[in-house]
Amino acid sequence: MANAGTIAALAGRGDVVLQDRLNHASLLDGARLSGAKLQRYAHSDLDALENNLTAQEATRKTDRPDGVFSMDVISRRSRKSPVARNATTRG
Repeated sequence: MANAGTIAALAGRGDVVLQDRLNHASLLDGARLSGAKLQRYAHSDLDALENNLTAQEATRKTDRPDGVFSMDVISRRSRKSPVARNATTRG
């Protein structure tokens, strides 16, 4: 419930919320409830995220990453999510 409420409070009509395809349902629900345009990108694909950010004409754009509870299982060998690993390698 907190995810849904937070996104709904931060975004609204005319805004764009970008989310990973495998984000938790509560994050997706929040974007839908906000009235903002929801744009999803391929899981952990930072190039797709960047392309979506630049392609959107809205003045307010936000990416809502799912840093803890993803719909994807993170391997036991790597405690960092794929997005976190990519972010550290890209600086």
